[in-house]
Amino acid sequence: MSDHPIPAESLLALAERHVKDGEMRVAKQRRILEEMKRDNHPRAEKMAQKLLVSLEKALENYRIHLQELRVPRGSNGRNQAGRRGPGFSPGNGQAAP
Repeated sequence: MSDHPIPAESLLALAERHVKDGEMRVAKQRRILEEMKRDNHPRAEKMAQKLLVSLEKALENYRIHLQELRVPRGSNGRNQAGRRGPGFSPGNGQAAP
């Protein structure tokens, strides 16, 4: 990992991309699941359903992360959710400039 902090704008763009990609993966997996149901493949359907659940959980985490990045941080380096945001340096307990 680099010693240089990632600019907040870059983190925000990355988080937005993660959400967009996650939405596309969930939509694709839903189509696959419907295909497995339609074609009567119960074992494949079960596996597709498990994967869909995992993808939906990941997408929810991506959305939470994106929201956290959009919430302004206080002087203690934490956002309103109490989590450390971009630029936090654990060495000194302060947000990086």
